[in-house]
Amino acid sequence: QHKEFGNACGTIAAIHTIANLAGSGGEGGVLPLKPDSPVKRFLSAARGLTPDAAGTALAEASDLHEASEAAAKSEKAQTKTPGRDDKVDGHFVVFLEVEGHLVELDGCMGFPIDHGAITSGGLLEDAARIIRMEFM
Repeated sequence: QHKEFGNACGTIAAIHTIANLAGSGGEGGVLPLKPDSPVKRFLSAARGLTPDAAGTALAEASDLHEASEAAAKSEKAQTKTPGRDDKVDGHFVVFLEVEGHLVELDGCMGFPIDHGAITSGGLLEDAARIIRMEFM
């Protein structure tokens, strides 16, 4: 996560999730994206970029910032939105199943964390175990 982006770990976690569901460049996955949507435009533009370059592109994606801010400030949002530069105690990461493995995506790490093969308990149970062991 780039410091210019401020408190954006929730947005980054959402982008990671959407990107993994939508497929490379926002195409070919299980989540269809509208061709003219801000997230589709970003994913197409970020295809093939290094993580650092993609982070810079995300920090410069004003249409995504506007959509994120509008969603976060909506009456439907469940929590109070912190200011962009406020100190926060919470952090968002994403847990996904990738080729049978539990993978953690954290915008502050710069690389995916492979927690090993998904057990018979499934993604939710395995992610909850990692959260209990490493974050609580």
